[in-house]
Amino acid sequence: MRFTKKQSSDPASKRALWGEEIVTVAAIADVFSRFVQKRIKKFPFSEGPMTGEADLIRDELLSLNRNKFLTINSQPRVNGAPSSDPIFGWGPAKGYIYQKPYFEFFIPE
Repeated sequence: MRFTKKQSSDPASKRALWGEEIVTVAAIADVFSRFVQKRIKKFPFSEGPMTGEADLIRDELLSLNRNKFLTINSQPRVNGAPSSDPIFGWGPAKGYIYQKPYFEFFIPE
């Protein structure tokens, strides 16, 4: 199995994306918030951009991150979406998707 590096390891490009110095919790929360707002495309805790699922809970994610609950994973509630749904769908045809909402996050001490 081969693993490929998804993000640049160039420190200068990371500083350009996230800021020259990130030494406060507020500065870290700002980076998380800008990612949720799609103002930055690369993020230390994600291999790709925000998903369509996250768009549905964007306001909640933004509020959490602005309040220093630094979200790293989440999913919205889904109650019976068809398996063919363009955002939530997966699995065999004529199936249904159910999922509970959750947020995983870092918090400062």
